[in-house]
Formats: sequence, C-alpha cells, structure tokens
Amino acid sequence: MKTVIALYTATGNTLYVASQFKDKEIHFIDKILDGSDKLPDKIDRLGIMFPVYNKGIPQIVANFVNTVLKERDNSDIGYVFAFTTNGGNPYSHLYSFDKLLQNINLNLSYAATVKLPYTNLKKHRKLTSEMETLAFANKMKRKTDKIIEEIENETIKLPKALPFARTIGALSRKANRKYKDNKLTLDSSKCTKCNVCYHICPLNNIEKDTIKFKDKCSDCYACYHRCPEHALLFKDQDGQYLGLQDTEVLWRR
Repeated sequence: MKTVIALYTATGNTLYVASQFKDKEIHFIDKILDGSDKLPDKIDRLGIMFPVYNKGIPQIVANFVNTVLKERDNSDIGYVFAFTTNGGNPYSHLYSFDKLLQNINLNLSYAATVKLPYTNLKKHRKLTSEMETLAFANKMKRKTDKIIEEIENETIKLPKALPFARTIGALSRKANRKYKDNKLTLDSSKCTKCNVCYHICPLNNIEKDTIKFKDKCSDCYACYHRCPEHALLFKDQDGQYLGLQDTEVLWRR
C-alpha cells in the first residue's frame, strides 16, 4: 500500500525521515497551499510530517489542516499518522495535533516523534557540524526504522495527554500563530546572489536576487544553514548546520 505524505520541511530533517518510507508519495504542504500541488483523490494511508517549533505545530501545518484537509472529503482515508521531528522536548504537540484533526472529523491512528539535530539558533548553544549531524542521525535510525515499520503495518498508537497539556498547547499555538521579522542580517560582501535562500524558504519570505526578507519568518533558519557563502549572520553564531538532505532536493520553486 502506498503511503501518501503531506510534508513540511525546512532544513531537511523531516524530509530525511520521510524518504525512509519504502513506497511513498510525498507532497510538500507549502506547494499544496499555494496551489502548485495537490493531494491525490484517493488516499488509503495519509501521513502528516513536520518539525516542531516552539514545542508546537507550525502555523503553516495548522493552515493546511484547517483549509485543505477541512475542505476535502476524507472518507477514503483509513489510516492517518503524524510523524514529527524535534530538537528538544516537544511536550504535548501530538496530543494537540490530534485535537486539531478531530475538529475536522479526522482521527489519528498513530503518532510519534523523533529527536534530530537542533536548528533553532535562538536556543542553540553550539551548532552541529555535518559529521556530528550524521552520527546523531545514525544513532536515531533504529528508532526511526521501528516507527516506520509500525506505520507500514498500520499499528495503532494514540498520543497521550501530558500534565498541563492544554496550557502548554495554548502557549505553543500563541507562539506559532504570528510570523516574525527575520532576525538574520545579510553580509553583502559575501553574498553572490545564488538564490539558494530564496529557493529553500518554505514561506516565500525572501525576495529573489535582492535577498530582502519579508515579515513571515517562522524561525526555521533553513536559509542560514544552507547559505553556501555563509553570508547570513545571526548575532555571534559561527558555523552552520547543513541538515540531512542535499540543498538541491529542497528547491521546490
């Protein structure tokens, strides 16, 4: 049975995990929302995969659920799973996501999260080298493989509510509801106008060629981590986390 995956990714962690499924069909959530892609008419097994921001659900994923999935006839879907990636403690985001789906008459059959390298510059004390990234990913591969096997066998695993789940969920939704001004600065002496940052930004927040930032940043920092010239600066951070996928894989525009 083919697994249809609605995917949101930025630095590539979640895309890396999604690529491990054997028979999958991946559709990027940002492309679905802008109308350049759509989910298949017939879906037996649907996966929704995304990174956890501020211990909660990215706004773009919530928009996808509340528009695309809400307007779709989902009676054909027999199995729904959520598979997320996180850099720290994600708390109760899976329970909150299940509640979000229940609001549109969908229920999770399976929910899991896996920890991968932390890419949030604001909270990152030490950036992860490419070698450290791969070593950590290999360490987590056993857990990832087990989760994927359970999903492909359509195991039932429901998310559990943790203490103070409602409070944490409300705070995370508030933190993720509003987009922010980009906190990065451009070193024009290094920038070659290669437009990698423009292509990789999942929210179309960067203007092509001029490399100017708009006001819809979600703090994914994909542009920072993928800039080949290290031309984007964040305070005194030195070095870049390059993620688990080649940059060109993420060029979706």
